[in-house]
Amino acid sequence: VNPIPEEILDFIDILTPNEVEAAELLGVDTLPDNYEKVFEHVKNFIGSHPCSMVITLGEKGCLYVTKDFWKLIRSLKVKKVVDTTAAGDAFNGALAASIAENKDILKCLQIANIAGAVCVTKIGAQESMPYASEVESILKKRIEGDIVQ
Repeated sequence: VNPIPEEILDFIDILTPNEVEAAELLGVDTLPDNYEKVFEHVKNFIGSHPCSMVITLGEKGCLYVTKDFWKLIRSLKVKKVVDTTAAGDAFNGALAASIAENKDILKCLQIANIAGAVCVTKIGAQESMPYASEVESILKKRIEGDIVQ
């Protein structure tokens, strides 16, 4: 990860690093386990810019952080992880598609988590991308307890 020029942060709505990328962006060796500390690091990184950050946490889900608050969105538990190759792509694609449909950001993150989780249960990159209908079917069975703080 190269340093992001500060002036570019005004044009970014959401950064979506994984844990390793987030640690590098935030200038720490590893991402703290304490999400309140992560929140403080992200607030310092964002400064006065309007962007937010979604840190993907693998099987733990993702952490949505703005300059005002943070929320942990739990991942869908899968029976067996087969291939993680395209999980980030599935997550980001589902997130972008959900945002484009003007869904609430927390619902978008639930959808993205489901897409990433379904993806890791299949082999390959393109072959593992879930269909929207598959994600929506799983989403209907989920509970609001996915979102914690």
